[in-house]
This record gives sequence, C-alpha cells and structure tokens, in this order.
Amino acid sequence: MEKGVLKVRIYLVLIVFALLINKVLAEEKLTCVFPVGNNSNGEGWINDHGRGWLAVYENIKCRNARHTRMFHPAYDFNKDGTFCNQDIGDPVYAIAHGKVSLIRKSAVFISHIFDGAHIVSKYAHLQNWFVKRGHFVKMGQKIGSVGNAGTVCAHLHLEIYRRNVAGLNPLSPCWKSKDEIRKAWFNPVLFLKGGCNNIKHFVKK
Repeated sequence: MEKGVLKVRIYLVLIVFALLINKVLAEEKLTCVFPVGNNSNGEGWINDHGRGWLAVYENIKCRNARHTRMFHPAYDFNKDGTFCNQDIGDPVYAIAHGKVSLIRKSAVFISHIFDGAHIVSKYAHLQNWFVKRGHFVKMGQKIGSVGNAGTVCAHLHLEIYRRNVAGLNPLSPCWKSKDEIRKAWFNPVLFLKGGCNNIKHFVKK
C-alpha cells in the first residue's frame, strides 16, 4: 500500500514538474505583450473607437510641412464600452523588456532589441507615468496610466518603430506618405499579435 502511494506521489511530482517546464518555455517564447487590458491579446481594447493604423489626419499644422496631411503611424487603444474619458486612469504596461530612452511631454519612449533590431515603443497622452529616463523596465510592468493629455478623449496612442531609418524623424511624422511610414513604423496590433518574435516579417524592404 505504501509503495502504491509513493508511486502516485512521484507521478504527481513529475506532472507538476512537466507543467512548470512548459510554462517556462512558453514565457521564453513570449517576447512582448499588449500595453492595455489583457496583456496576452489586448482583449477589450481593440475596436474602432479611436484612430487606427494609417488613418488620415487632415488640416494638421506641421512645422515646415509642405502640406497639412498626415497618416496616423500608431494605433489608439480605447476600452470597450467606454465613452471619451471613462477609461482615463486605466493602467498602461511596457510591451517588452527595455530601457526608457525619452520622456517627452505626456509620452514615454522605451527602447527594445527584437531579433537584433533596435525598436522603440511610444506611449502617448498618458495621465501620469511611473518611470524615468534611463530606467530599465520589464515586460508587462506598469509604466503609467491612460490619459487625455494633448487630446480631447482619453486613449493610449501606441507607436512601434525602428530607430535610425535614414531620412525619417519618428518625432515628426507629419506629411509622410504611407510608404515612408512603413519603412520605420509597424502596425502595432499586428506586431503585438505576432509576439514580436520575427521582426523581419514586419519590416518592409
């Protein structure tokens, strides 16, 4: 009887060990998460409430611009079932491990290395932030909260782009064509849903 109990206990220990190993391997494959809501898939925040990827702005005042049209190099996250400022104060998380490279007005910029490429994530219109320039952050770490700074209704404006792309200034995306934007910026939703594991898949040559 005692031998039978011992075998059962050993079997259960092996099962628990196997589950832990699988969990560790899964976490190693997951290199980025969504910055709001359900970290794994952004559930509850992907909708048509705000401006989507490459939406058109008209009559934008851009310094030294040749014209006043701009394409939205980002995705605006708004919480399902909310109106205007009802999601203000909701937590914002870092999409991946990285280093805070810049804080400008109400935006936090975090530098990452994905698949050997230097990538920056920008979180704008924040109500407040809990990091400083030079801080190292972990994937899923709370870095701030959804706000309406510089806009009318609260939302998270998320940009993900490559650094050091010749002829492009990520801090001034005005008047650029869609093709120009695609050289540096990524569609944030597709990028995050892809797990950030294969950066070359998202880079348009």
